[in-house]
Amino acid sequence: MSEENDRLNSWKAIAAYLNRTVRTVQRWEREEGLPVRRHGHARAHSVFAYKAELDAWLASRQHAGGAVGAPENAAAAEATPAGVRDSFPLTWRRPVWAVGVMTAIAVLGAALWFLQTGPAVEATHDQPLEAVPFTTFPGSESDPAFSPEGDCVAFAWDGETQDNFDIYIKTVGAQRIVRFTTDPAVERCPAWSPQGDRIAFGRTSHPGVAEIYVASVNGGPPRKIAETRAPGCGLAWSPDGRWLVAPDRESDRDPLGLYLVSVATGEKRRLSSLELPHFTQASAFSPSGRFLAFPVLISGGSSDLFLLEFDNAFRPLAQPRRLTFTRGRTGNPNWLAGGTLLVYTSGQWGGVSYLWETATTQRMEPRKLTSLGDDIDQAAYAPAANRLGCRRRYEDVNIWRLDLAREGVAAGPAARLLASTRIDYNAQISPDGKRIAFHSTRSGRAEIWLADADGSNAFQLTSMGAPVTGSPRWSPDGAMIAFDSNAAGNYDVYVVEASGGSPRRLTDDPTDDGVPSWSRDGRWIYFVSNRSGASQIWKMPSSGGAPVQVTRGGGYVAFESPDGRFLYYQKGPPASSIWKVPVEGGPETEVTPPAVWMGFAVTLRGIYYIPAAVDGIPTAIQFLSFASRQPRRVAVLHRPPGLGLSVSPDGRWLLYSQTDHCDSDLILIENFR
Repeated sequence: MSEENDRLNSWKAIAAYLNRTVRTVQRWEREEGLPVRRHGHARAHSVFAYKAELDAWLASRQHAGGAVGAPENAAAAEATPAGVRDSFPLTWRRPVWAVGVMTAIAVLGAALWFLQTGPAVEATHDQPLEAVPFTTFPGSESDPAFSPEGDCVAFAWDGETQDNFDIYIKTVGAQRIVRFTTDPAVERCPAWSPQGDRIAFGRTSHPGVAEIYVASVNGGPPRKIAETRAPGCGLAWSPDGRWLVAPDRESDRDPLGLYLVSVATGEKRRLSSLELPHFTQASAFSPSGRFLAFPVLISGGSSDLFLLEFDNAFRPLAQPRRLTFTRGRTGNPNWLAGGTLLVYTSGQWGGVSYLWETATTQRMEPRKLTSLGDDIDQAAYAPAANRLGCRRRYEDVNIWRLDLAREGVAAGPAARLLASTRIDYNAQISPDGKRIAFHSTRSGRAEIWLADADGSNAFQLTSMGAPVTGSPRWSPDGAMIAFDSNAAGNYDVYVVEASGGSPRRLTDDPTDDGVPSWSRDGRWIYFVSNRSGASQIWKMPSSGGAPVQVTRGGGYVAFESPDGRFLYYQKGPPASSIWKVPVEGGPETEVTPPAVWMGFAVTLRGIYYIPAAVDGIPTAIQFLSFASRQPRRVAVLHRPPGLGLSVSPDGRWLLYSQTDHCDSDLILIENFR
């Protein structure tokens, strides 16, 4: 059937197709979730609907026992087969007495959704879901992907010795696993083809470059499809098996975008200008291939799901539509059977994550299904077997102290200073060297904490209650701390007295502002903002006032030199060279090769920084002398570094963070629906 014949372009046409009056179908759309769409560019009364979705809605109502009423014509409406369901709301199983209550909630939810006033109202699932272990190997198992029948899972594992990720396959109910790839490069993100005969995966030989391969499940060498400039490789097959969706970008300075990649030729087509998260997240086609759900970077530490509609040639029909408003880390979308609903994960990095469910229309608030504990992500659903797989992650990031014999020379091995079973990082030493401000999730949410220089007397300074609060920076006199938080929805810059009290919000632009730092004289606060359309460094008076743009070629995290002459900064995650620009203005200059994100500290005589790891070789803390312009290795890091690097005012010690423990297992939830 052609697209034109399958589409009804007015209320009158929809009513005629359903054999009802216009008033009735408008009521169904308003109260019962009839899948009627509105043109994003047109007036509110300009609507359309797809016949297959209307058929499926009727069938779902009949299956769930919902009455659709008698036809208003003399003839009874003919029964129609259920078509592919891509975008109509959930029909909840509920007792008769709850109909009025649930309808009122649905209407209120729709109003809240359109107004976009904040995160969705939570609703818990009727029956608790029980998770059982699927893999319990040493190291980290991740990226689960079901075969079409749902009886096998392809996943990535770093092996018995945790030295390299490869793709493995395990049958549900069996103990034996099969190693699918053996290349010495990192191979992750498997995606099973809809026909079940091939597996696509990403291979990363160099930082920031991911190669897409496809291999037969029956054996044989993998075939390279394309190369992308992406730090990760979340892949999704189109239902016809001809295309893959993958993250990519034109250059290392550009944001990650969504691309369609031909499996046959490697041809690429950009699908959306929206920026993707830097952490690996896959997209998901609806069963018919008409829609694609995918995560979009909303701000530095948060993402939400968007929906993109295609024509039969996989050309976007309109701009992507936002589905979730979580202010957290949301992704891993999966279409449930029939294409009616999406299930996904959402939560805080290093904190509690939940499974959620939402309809792909604007007529249902997302509903929380269950809590499966801390850091559950990478959900994968197998409709044929009615089972869900997830990754359960265990990560412990702590703050370490390294004493220095002299500038650029370690006095001995580092020692762990601030530790918990949660995430502790991004430590900053106070100007007098007596206290430490740091980011921690030990309270259950990301907040700013303070401690004495020896790690004792740690206490929570802020109680923002936001998905992410972090980036603490001391004022030059040590009296104030600047930080960022998305407590109000988008990221903003705040200041709070180091002795405690209520934070004061400095920025209120509707875009994201964050990662603050102070000028050496305390008069200015530098911060990153995307208010110009790209991430740039800005500065504003520390007492509040109009901001001034500092960089033009990109910028994110910045620190002024101790003499106040230069501003040193990185341009974006996950790794970036360190650049400098004169405080009074002038051309920018590249100072170091790519360094770990937020992994540098500027002193009078040089820069301490952590180079980005290459080919799995352990990285190190290095010191670049301004005089010799030669880097010197200070200390080797045998564990992955975390955010933050800070040097004491006397130059005798520094702080950094590292991941002391990180592994993950896969879990299964049977009888999910």
